[in-house]
Amino acid sequence: GKEGRKVYALSTLFVDSPYALIYGFTYSFIVFILLKVNTLKTYYFLSIAPFLISVFDVFENFSILSMLSSYPNSSKIICTMSSYFTTLKWVFALATVSIILILIFRYLFTKLLRKKS
Repeated sequence: GKEGRKVYALSTLFVDSPYALIYGFTYSFIVFILLKVNTLKTYYFLSIAPFLISVFDVFENFSILSMLSSYPNSSKIICTMSSYFTTLKWVFALATVSIILILIFRYLFTKLLRKKS
């Protein structure tokens, strides 16, 4: 109902969007530190991927807010854009998790090789 849409919009605006920015900074910091300990300074650009999760999450949130405010009328363009934002958010989330795992394994493998030497 109308009250539920209002509560959902407020939670999206005041909880989900700030959370998206917080986890973007957190994951970016983790990637940055892992790149530093792996001495891969030329790859610092990889720490942008978590920010892109945040950007597309916030875009998704605002497109949802737009759909909620125009309910029951729907804009096919906004629905399509929201879908693209969601997809891009998850693509960069997968990329971020992959980057983190690869950097952790690289660090551990390098440590293991140094111990054997």
